[in-house]
Amino acid sequence: MILRPRYVLCLAALLLAACGEEVERPVAAPEEAVWRAPPRVDRVALNGDRLELTGSAQPGARVVMRDGDGQAHAASAGPDGGFMLVLPPPGQPVLLRPENQDGERSLPGPDSILVLPDGAAVALSPGAPSRRLDVGEGLSAVDSDGRMAIVSGRTGRGQPPVKVRLGSAREMEVPVDAYGVWTVRVDVAALGGVVTVEGTEYRPTLSGAAPGSISEDAEGTRIGWATPDGAALTTWIPAR
Repeated sequence: MILRPRYVLCLAALLLAACGEEVERPVAAPEEAVWRAPPRVDRVALNGDRLELTGSAQPGARVVMRDGDGQAHAASAGPDGGFMLVLPPPGQPVLLRPENQDGERSLPGPDSILVLPDGAAVALSPGAPSRRLDVGEGLSAVDSDGRMAIVSGRTGRGQPPVKVRLGSAREMEVPVDAYGVWTVRVDVAALGGVVTVEGTEYRPTLSGAAPGSISEDAEGTRIGWATPDGAALTTWIPAR
């Protein structure tokens, strides 16, 4: 299996800082803290000459997405908290950091959103499963720190457990959460190189990903990134 590196130089700064030091933001005003729901991106779609990001936040909130250069892109959440942010299609990978802004106060969301030029998009967050944002059901991502792996996917809300097999192990039924997301945590060795979800086989490649790089083959795309303390992580997303 030959993996072709893509965007290594331009991604190094982005992914190494994905969940590390924040770009300069407004300082919170010295007033009583009020809890507000952080923004969550649920869907990314490449629609002609538009890149559309939709999600939910505090109703009426001003949602700001900051890219790796600190440039801000803003939208307003509606009465139900829903928002849509429209950007030009990226000519290179772009890393967006969602946050709510209320005057001088700023509340960042838990994820960094990586969008590739072909429209593939994934929400990255240390310690949590990566969320694939540009596709429907099936396997979303496999995350690994070299020892443990998180296998995750998505189905419809309220659906029955998903049938998953790792390597040659027996098939298991994995429960689905309120968002339609399912997750399995396992030793990397137990993957056996193959993940089967509802009869569809995937062959993730997890080894050898340098932080700040992207490689792809016919099976999918491998993303190397790092936690704030420098621990190397790999996220693999299947091709669609």
